[in-house]
Formats: sequence, C-alpha cells, structure tokens
Amino acid sequence: MTSLCFLRVLLRLCGTLSDLGVQMLNSSPNDRSSHESSSLESKHLQYIVTESTQAQVINNNNNNKKAMATDENVNSAASYSQSFFIDRTIRVAELNIEDGGRPFACLIVDPATNTILSQTGNHVAQTCDPTAHAEVLGIRLAAEALKQQRNDITAKALFDLDFYIMASPCPMCFGAMYLCAPRSITFITTRESYSIFYSDPRKYITFNEFYGEFVKDFSQRRLPTKQFLEQTLQNEAIQIIKLWREIKDKSDVSTIMTTDCAAFSKDVTLDNTSDDDSLSYRWFYRVLDLARANVVLHGGRPFACVIAHGDELIAESADQVDQLCDPTAHAEMQAIRIASQKLSSEHMYDMQIYSLAMPSPMSIGAMYYCSPSQLTFLVHPSLYEPLYQEPAAPKVPKLCNLYLEYGLSNDDRIMKMNQVEDEQAREKGLEVYRRWFQINIEKPKETSAN
Repeated sequence: MTSLCFLRVLLRLCGTLSDLGVQMLNSSPNDRSSHESSSLESKHLQYIVTESTQAQVINNNNNNKKAMATDENVNSAASYSQSFFIDRTIRVAELNIEDGGRPFACLIVDPATNTILSQTGNHVAQTCDPTAHAEVLGIRLAAEALKQQRNDITAKALFDLDFYIMASPCPMCFGAMYLCAPRSITFITTRESYSIFYSDPRKYITFNEFYGEFVKDFSQRRLPTKQFLEQTLQNEAIQIIKLWREIKDKSDVSTIMTTDCAAFSKDVTLDNTSDDDSLSYRWFYRVLDLARANVVLHGGRPFACVIAHGDELIAESADQVDQLCDPTAHAEMQAIRIASQKLSSEHMYDMQIYSLAMPSPMSIGAMYYCSPSQLTFLVHPSLYEPLYQEPAAPKVPKLCNLYLEYGLSNDDRIMKMNQVEDEQAREKGLEVYRRWFQINIEKPKETSAN
C-alpha cells in the first residue's frame, strides 16, 4: 500500500494534466459527449504539494490553474441551475473513480455570480494525504481561485458560498465547512445509504459513532489525547496568544516591540521526568518557537504543531490561514499534509502530534484518519478563547461551542445542510458508490478467489 501511494505521488509530481480532461470538465453540457469516451478524461484535477521549512502550501502551477474551473464557458453561465451543479458534482465523482480515487466530490459556487470557484474529487488515494477530502481540497482551491481574481482577500472571502457535495460530510469536512460559514450546503446521498457500498476502515473510527466522538470530553475519545500540564510552557503559549491579540488590536504594527524569535534556549532539568515528558518538553519548545515566529515575523496566528516519531522530527507547521487565505490551513492540517508526503502514507500509527492548543474539530477529524499514537496539547480553549477571537466570528462559533454542534440535529445547528429532493439525482449519486464498490471491493475479491 505504501509503495503504491509513493508511486502515485511521484506520478502526480512528475506528470502533466491532460488538456483533454480539463477541456471536458470546463466545457458546456452540450459539448461533453464528444469527450467522455477518452480514458484521459479523468485527469481533471492535479493536486500538487510542496514542503517548506514551516508549512506546506498548494503549488500555484499551471496545472492547478487549469483545474480550477475558471474558463469563460463555465463562469459566464449565469443561467446555470442547481440541477446542473448537482449533475456536475456527480460527474466529478465519476471521473475521480476512473482516476483511482474515492467516490466523493465537491463543487463550490459563488452565488453572487453563479460561477464555479472549484471542483474536485477526494484525492486521498491519489496523494496519500488524509486531509485531501473533496470538501477540504475544494476550499483550498476556491481560495486559490479567489486570490487570482483579486489580491486583497482574506479567509472571510469564502463566506456565503454554495457547497455541492456527494454525501453528508465526515466530521473533518463538517468542521472545515463551518470555518467557511457557507450560504448553503447541498448533499446528494446520506452516509447511511452509501455505507453498504463503501469501506474505509480506520483505527479509531466507528462509522456510526464518528460524530459522537466530537461531543465527548477529549479524555474520553478513541483518539488518545492528553493535555501537557506544565505551567511554564502553558504561560509561554498564553503570552504568544496575547501578543497576537495586541498586534491585531494595533493599527500600526510597527509600534509592537519585536520579540526575540530565536529558538528557546531554556535549561530544563529533566532528571525527575519520564522519557515521554522529556520528549514533550523538547517538542513543545519547538512548537512555541514556531508559533511566536508565525505571529511576529509572518503575520500569522498564534498556533503551531509538530509531528514526531519519538525523538525524530517528521513534520512541523504554524497556522497558515491568514497567509494563504485558506480556512483549512490550521497548523495541524498543514503538518499532517507535510508528514503524509514525507512518509508516502496517509497513516501515522506510531507518530505523536504536539499542538500548542487543543485542535479544532476539523484538525481532530484529520487525526482520526491518520491515526497517530498520541495527541498532546498545551492549552485548553477555556484558557485562551477569552484572549483569542476567531477572525471569522461571529459567523463561526467559538471552539468549545463548535464541538457541541456535532451532537445537534440539522435543524438545531447554526450551519444547515440539505439533501437534494430529486430522487433521480439521489439514485444517480448512489450509483457512483456502487461503481466504486464493484471496482475496489467486488472485483479484487473475485480475482483473489480465482
């Protein structure tokens, strides 16, 4: 499995996007039929990642530019109806299966202009990136598309958009969409209906109880999670958040005294600490370094994350939301993306994750997929949320309240989701899962039996 993922990553890093596939997806509905016989049609989107010293970003290359559905034919079609967007979402999922991907897709539409900002399938299988679900990747690509249209955007530019998705979302994608405060979310199939045609076993996930994990206290979840109760380190973390708050409250950033961002060189006596605690001290000093530098030097938010294998650094990142104008670019998500590319695997069974603060539900959801052996964080939201105001507020609930949203019914949530009413569209969507099941489950079983 690892070698296959590695091969897929190399192919995507070295390959070029098929112009024929892009032309098909960006053509009008009447022009599609002439292209659909081509085996290259499925090469509709190339997802490329690069690694930098502190964060992973989307490589803004020509292939990604072509794949963002910004052609004149699509984006000038103000008469496109919801049924068109639903059909297109299903078609993207079909193409993703042909490309070796999973049967999920997302279309993000700007209702002000009725234009498609992004369209993509789930690219976890193709990239070995556990965060590359269709909704998350769609948000990242939409942010890129908006940045190309104008230079002065923030992450709030993704507010009030329309999402069309193949299925009711997983908790990670549910949390990601909350951060975008969408105008509407329309899904085609329910988890209950497609579950008989889909299999994706994970270490900590029970399909029917996945959402229930998020309303539990962190100490009661299947994902091993603990808070590192070291007062000195916690105070350092709070001071960094206070510094971020002070900078945000000042109109003239130059009036803020630049704090030394060199690596902490504190001498810590570890004679009476366990090996696990010694590693925690080591990695949390690195986390604090990243967070402080992100605030003072890079204009970012006061959060950072390290992924380690014992005493070996695997990946690290600070929060990149403001720098990338991408609501999904939380520190943990960025570090997981980097680690998955370094490891050529979406699984991190024997890795440890260290975060400055208890991660968002989106980031926790990503961890359920990559399955680290331990998550350790420094500060609980109850300590820092009085100091930290989410820039997306009041549209996005505070973190503690956001976790509670997972336990509510759709009618009681702030963010509502609606299933398409057209039974024919529901059945067409479900057929995509049947097709994926035949290709990936039934046929391999038949082959092994013979």
